Amino acid sequence: MALSQEDLATSLGVSRQSFNRALAERQEQGLINQEYGNVSVIDRGGLKELVNQYLSGA
Repeated sequence: MALSQEDLATSLGVSRQSFNRALAERQEQGLINQEYGNVSVIDRGGLKELVNQYLSGA
């Protein structure tokens, strides 16, 4: 699915800059790999755990 970072940021209600920072942080954590025009999930379980923590308010 091809979506721009601007489109993704807008759909999440955040700025493109905030979205880019979040992507960079997730890459530093080893959860994703970000290359020009492509984002790949490396650690699906870790990413799922991060989302669950966020949703539970932890």
